[in-house]
Amino acid sequence: MDTLTTRPSRPPQEPRATYGAPESSPCIAGIARRDRRSTAPRDFASAWTQWRAHRMSGSRPLARSTASDYDSMYRCYLGPYFGEMPLDDIDARTIGDFQIQMRASGVSAVRYGKVVVPLRACLRWHFRNGDFPHDTSYWFDKPAPPADERKVLTFQEVERLLAALPAYYRPLIEFAAYTGLRLGEMLALTWTDIDLDEGVVHVRKAMDRGVVRMYTKTKASRSVGLPANLRERLSQWRRQCPPSAAGLVFPLPSGGAIDPSALRTRVFKPALLQAGLDPSFRLHDLRHTAASWYVRAGATVVDLMRVFGWTQMQTALRYIHMLETPTLLADRLSDSRRDHLRENELSRGVESDRGREAELR
Repeated sequence: MDTLTTRPSRPPQEPRATYGAPESSPCIAGIARRDRRSTAPRDFASAWTQWRAHRMSGSRPLARSTASDYDSMYRCYLGPYFGEMPLDDIDARTIGDFQIQMRASGVSAVRYGKVVVPLRACLRWHFRNGDFPHDTSYWFDKPAPPADERKVLTFQEVERLLAALPAYYRPLIEFAAYTGLRLGEMLALTWTDIDLDEGVVHVRKAMDRGVVRMYTKTKASRSVGLPANLRERLSQWRRQCPPSAAGLVFPLPSGGAIDPSALRTRVFKPALLQAGLDPSFRLHDLRHTAASWYVRAGATVVDLMRVFGWTQMQTALRYIHMLETPTLLADRLSDSRRDHLRENELSRGVESDRGREAELR
């Protein structure tokens, strides 16, 4: 991975914590009171260290995989460019210059979009705390791409992909395509989370680098329905699934937890090539695929939010663009009208028959 070397950097140092409390405040004994003058960051490196420590604490700390990604982004891009820079010297022009240099050095637009996520979050947090003088709301004007620009597969392409996979991993990939669960959520599933009789999977936890978190990304559980083809596949898989200590639905043949990186590189990517599909298609794109299928099947925005666990309506609204409007919506309205009138005619016919029977009596 190429790195930026325009500006010198130094590795961020862990902030020193102090403990104790004023004698007049016994209720907070053992908790340090922050001295803003001594702890306010002077450069981006110290600002990053404080923000990262904040994000790794609290009720919803960063997932270990996400923290590792952010650390990599700091080492390769953010640290070399911003590390020694005084925090007060960072402004909109600085961010613009950073973007130009990133693109000039061969970094893709997609990669740049991912790198600015922690950069933006770090600066916004310090602005809210009063340590950074600028509101960055308009510095990172990069909207997410509409859903119809994301890679999705058709039903036929998914079948080709499944046929190209090793038989052992077909249940997992088919499950991903038809439920839209995140990979970490699927790897943490146990058989107690799946009700095959009702056709429902209860999503309550997620796997993060081999460790099960007892909450999902949005810290909210949800239930997702299982299509008939998937219920049949899971019924067969349950009889073949290797035993594991936790009762995992998708374990390794040895019973251990599947490594996401190995799954992507050793199983998923070779299957894409063998199936003749776009090699840049990601395992996470099966989630987009499932969302597109739900929309075309008539799901509403609220339906999408419930099934996929999204808390922001805007996320679900992106997928509505995948409808071939306005003609498709008009066709659905016509179908609804026809069905309603047909039911009304049948109802009136039944009432008429009953009336004639009453007259005969």
